[in-house]
Amino acid sequence: MKQNGFTLIELVFVLCIVAILATIAFPSYQSHLMKSRRSDAKEALASVQLAQEKWRGNHDSYADNLADLGISPNSAAGYYTIQLTPGSSSGTNYEAIATAVPTGPQASDNCGVLKVTATGFSGDTTCWGLH
Repeated sequence: MKQNGFTLIELVFVLCIVAILATIAFPSYQSHLMKSRRSDAKEALASVQLAQEKWRGNHDSYADNLADLGISPNSAAGYYTIQLTPGSSSGTNYEAIATAVPTGPQASDNCGVLKVTATGFSGDTTCWGLH
């Protein structure tokens, strides 16, 4: 009589292979998630930069807060919070900062913050892919 199914040894062997593959794949997946979520911060700050230039075209200075620009303090996907501070009392500069919301993979993100001013982006060039 022929028996169908798996033996215990075969099952344990397959589970070991799956566990090894999972330990290799999971950190790579987490890294990919962090990198893709950083694009959320770049997009949010690019929106701030564009809105600030539009504001400055209609006023003599940059806006002092996100509400004047009609921009939410959270990025589109909600992975980053955006803060806007005036760069000078004369309104000739500004600084917008994207800070990761510490949940999921973002909790262990060591890239710090991404900043944008009237002159462009600044941050860890390796993490943020800035040139």
